[in-house]
Amino acid sequence: VGVSEGVTQNLQKMIYGNIPIRTIYNGYDINGIRCMASEPFDPWGFHCDDIIITACGRMVPQKGFDVLMKAFSLVRRQVERARLVILGDGPDRPCLESLAGKIGIADDLYMPGYVGNPSARFAKSSVFVLSSRVEGLSNVLIEALAAGTRVVSTDCPSGPSEVLDNGRFGILVPPENPKALADAIICTLSKSGVPSYTQAELDAHLQKFSADHMVDNYLALFREVVGSQPAKSK
Repeated sequence: VGVSEGVTQNLQKMIYGNIPIRTIYNGYDINGIRCMASEPFDPWGFHCDDIIITACGRMVPQKGFDVLMKAFSLVRRQVERARLVILGDGPDRPCLESLAGKIGIADDLYMPGYVGNPSARFAKSSVFVLSSRVEGLSNVLIEALAAGTRVVSTDCPSGPSEVLDNGRFGILVPPENPKALADAIICTLSKSGVPSYTQAELDAHLQKFSADHMVDNYLALFREVVGSQPAKSK
């Protein structure tokens, strides 16, 4: 079982022989995420009028936070009150802090480490950004959408294009491209050229990633596997 179509395709290439592989998305408590998104939290430390751009993940190369910082430095030239928040921690933190100083965004950057309820932060953000070089599915994109946040993502292998339905629910840009990422963030902040969808359309899309949908798919798979086994002789 692969957690996205991209993962399933990669598994198919790696596994020798004609072994069937199924895609079953990870399941989330969508309503639970929305309840958590409405909870209060300690303020960012910025002014109430600041425009908050949020990212979340382990600080490792595959998350592309260095690309995000370079993109943010371009956004900052056009959006004076823009601030960047990166939730999470990891081994790349010292390098990222050094980069922030070199490109002049340290005063507009907040990295609080791990937080107990990231959904509440997503909900209070102007835009959520995924800058990854590679993903399996991307849990945080699903959580950000469920929290009601507009999103921008790299179209990296694999997962984001499936979560965003090929750009229907958020702008997709090439990985490793700070300029394209910055342009997409600015478009989203200005609501110019962003995908248009209704809450009902989003709700229907998110059901693909619900816990109930995942359980139904696994139960169907188990029944299929058990039904294909030869009957035991008495």
